[in-house]
Amino acid sequence: MPVPALEFGLFIAYLVPGVIAFYGLSFVSPQLRNLWRPEGTVPSVGAAVLTALIALALGRIVSIGRAAIVDPTFQVPLPFLSCRDAPYRGAVKSAEPDYRQMIDSGHREAFMLAIANEQRPYQFGGNTALAVLLATLCWVIGLKAGERARLRVVMSIIGAMALAAILYGGARVSHYRFVRAVVMLNGGEFQAFDENGKPCKQP
Repeated sequence: MPVPALEFGLFIAYLVPGVIAFYGLSFVSPQLRNLWRPEGTVPSVGAAVLTALIALALGRIVSIGRAAIVDPTFQVPLPFLSCRDAPYRGAVKSAEPDYRQMIDSGHREAFMLAIANEQRPYQFGGNTALAVLLATLCWVIGLKAGERARLRVVMSIIGAMALAAILYGGARVSHYRFVRAVVMLNGGEFQAFDENGKPCKQP
């Protein structure tokens, strides 16, 4: 029986954020630190496999956090920004695929393409943004009290927050495109809404 290959989309959506979260947690957990950076020994194959499995599990946990924390913000329009000609800034209600539509010729292929091109990127963006913030928090907690006020630490925190904001912006765009694709495949009409509840102008 062939072993299923790790899809690249799943790799970037879960494993990469999991590795970042694993690295961050190693600053506050001696057990994870020894597993991540063994002292005086060469990492074994078993340790490498265990590390990858833990990172994958952490990636899934981060993804659950993203679904609970980040995804609901996509249903709220961005404040102080117009969604005119940029409807991804508006409120985008989530949509579940109608699997009955997948029976029709071409619908399943289009849905799988939407998952690969849009869902995985928005999962990666949201998951990685949370993982970066978690890693930064753990790093700051692991520092000595006198080191936390240094300019280097402050600049690192600002840089991590800026990176998380960029990742969030990319996730919001991909989420908008994915939901739009799902609604269209379901045979519905897609709309994003501004803070007044009016439809955003579609590009």
